[in-house]
Amino acid sequence: MITTEQYPCLEWMRLTEAANRIGIQRARMYELLRESNGEIKSVQLKSPGAMRGARLVNMASLFAYLNDVAEQQAAT
Repeated sequence: MITTEQYPCLEWMRLTEAANRIGIQRARMYELLRESNGEIKSVQLKSPGAMRGARLVNMASLFAYLNDVAEQQAAT
């Protein structure tokens, strides 16, 4: 089981860094965010009027979602 205790000071990571940490592409991480229906917490930080910002992913919610998926797959 993956937990944030293994990565203690990484509560939030930029989306690309989070994707790299679990070994998937950035595009697949965006797909996971959509598929999780809010189970994976993320925020977008940007200045007012800015076109772009930084998307941060909550690592505890990402690990919890991945563990749920693993349990569902093991049950089938």
